[in-house]
Amino acid sequence: MSDEARNAVNELTDDAARSSPNDAAGGSPNDAAGGSPNDAAREAEKHEERPVLHHLQTVRTGRYYTAGAPAASTRRVWFVLHGYAQLAERFLRHFQGVIPSDTMVVAPEGLSRFYLELPRADGGHLNRVGAAWLTREDREVEIADSRGWLDSVYREVTDDITRATGVMPRVTVLAFSQGVATAMRWIASGVVSPSRVVFWGGGLAADVDQNAIRSRMANVELLFVAGTRDVFATPEARQRIMAECKKLGLNAREISYDGVHELDRTTVAELLNLP
Repeated sequence: MSDEARNAVNELTDDAARSSPNDAAGGSPNDAAGGSPNDAAREAEKHEERPVLHHLQTVRTGRYYTAGAPAASTRRVWFVLHGYAQLAERFLRHFQGVIPSDTMVVAPEGLSRFYLELPRADGGHLNRVGAAWLTREDREVEIADSRGWLDSVYREVTDDITRATGVMPRVTVLAFSQGVATAMRWIASGVVSPSRVVFWGGGLAADVDQNAIRSRMANVELLFVAGTRDVFATPEARQRIMAECKKLGLNAREISYDGVHELDRTTVAELLNLP
């Protein structure tokens, strides 16, 4: 038999196997009853194989660092949020040495820490660790966890200062890079109530409640800071961000310096000494 003939026979045989007398009548008796027991068992097995998402709240110990004035001498407190792959202690070094005597700087750390390099046989990847506020994975849950964590830090710090001085300190929020979107969400729906906000080298959060952020920042001074050579905050990006601020009705002012995508110590000192 030729290949062509064999293929023709196979096609006819396959068609016959796919079509049974019951097909013409609309299916087998088992089909009419909703499928055979074996079909139901196979469907159940398929269902059991599908991953099912569950969430469970657990205790997670976060950390934050402070520098500057002790609680009893604090009249102003700055909450500073680091960028992606940074650690709070190292981020705080940009402020040390230029903090006014009446100011405490508080640096909470993102809850997700990770090694910055891929695993290496010599263990060299263990040397560098960073943290992040969230990733795209289970994003809404991580946003809520970060907001709750920041609220806890805010309450502890401001309660300590208020007990020590009898006065609620003036609050500023400064956020860098990835921290900008996190700060914006925190201001919109958290307990923080700043008088000044500094967004440094990061874009606005697109998913924030616009009415909430407009209301919470109605009387807040907003500064947008970026280096002239920041590849993430290009002139086009800065122009777009300022336009978004205007659309939201935010009182925004732009500050630039000769630098790249990192905090500039001179600019930090100038900001800390603003009245």
